[in-house]
Amino acid sequence: MKILMLENNLNGHSGTPKYLIKIAEAFLEHGDEINILFFSESSDSNNIKDMLKKFNYKIIKERKSILYYLQLAVIKLFESNSFNEDDIGGLLNQLTTLKYIKKNKPDIVIAINIFSALSFIFLPKGCCKKLVYLHEAPLFEELPSLLRFSLRFYARVIHNKSDYFISASDDTYAKSNKIGIKSIPLLFISFDSNIKYLEKENIILMDSRWTTERNIFFSIKIIEKLRDMKFIVAGYFPDKKIKEKYLEILNSEKLIERVQIVENFTEDYLNELYKKSKYVIRWGGFHETGPSVSVLKGINYFCIPIISENLGFSKFIKEEISPELVVSMKEEDFAEIINKIERNNNYYKQLINKIENIHIKYSNKNYVDNLLNIIYKK
Repeated sequence: MKILMLENNLNGHSGTPKYLIKIAEAFLEHGDEINILFFSESSDSNNIKDMLKKFNYKIIKERKSILYYLQLAVIKLFESNSFNEDDIGGLLNQLTTLKYIKKNKPDIVIAINIFSALSFIFLPKGCCKKLVYLHEAPLFEELPSLLRFSLRFYARVIHNKSDYFISASDDTYAKSNKIGIKSIPLLFISFDSNIKYLEKENIILMDSRWTTERNIFFSIKIIEKLRDMKFIVAGYFPDKKIKEKYLEILNSEKLIERVQIVENFTEDYLNELYKKSKYVIRWGGFHETGPSVSVLKGINYFCIPIISENLGFSKFIKEEISPELVVSMKEEDFAEIINKIERNNNYYKQLINKIENIHIKYSNKNYVDNLLNIIYKK
């Protein structure tokens, strides 16, 4: 089959391009032909371009317009001004999809989120199967009412023009349904069966885009309480003042010797960090109903995930690994469960066995088979 995948922006610090690449790898393993269109490119795109070498992909050069600046205004509101212009894609560039589909005739077109699906409005019915992934529920609750109404209206238009909306987590599915966006729940989970467990170091990895809402300062007390552990803070600080303040606190509390901050890395280097880390921890930001890239990657590399209960991925962790790994938004709860695991090596081995079972149950093959069953109603 011929698969066309769409993403608004090739951004090295964003989760959605990595979701797209993961799905593309699963289809490639299935034997399908994959083509990818990005509608703009951020200055940090080189961080993940190595991951794209196996695919036919194209980056459409940006044409700035009134829609471009409208989108910039929306995203600045959405992320508390922690974005810059490099972080957004061009809506008008998506219209090149129409020409591409007419020429190449793909069987399936997958938009990795609602904002990369603008062209679906103009695609003729029956030209191909049109899918949109929902990583987060399109609530937009933090936006002014008029803007929130406009974006929800847009989401419903895309919904009506698509064959399927696929919810990437149970929480996204439930909250989208509440606002009339019906979807099919298919957890965005697939793992590389070639990755095996390696001996770990006493390292706790925290990997995210450290915006104000992600609150890196939450980690300070966790670091204080876990004196025998080292910590790696990986990711990107859009607001450099946050990083400076964080370093200042680490120094003043004499914690800096156990904390390594890593920025401007390639995805291969990040994978090496996951391979040696024993735990990955993640707490919720704003309206995070979808699966977290860092948690998915952590499970892929046999890191024990410790997450807060307000993340959309919490149900999966409870059911597939252990309910004890999902904790409240209290620093001491994160530290307590890690101490418990550290004191009981048999418990640690049990958790690793659960992750091994996840790798088998949620293989790339099973994921593609389940998705194709939905598309073609087998």
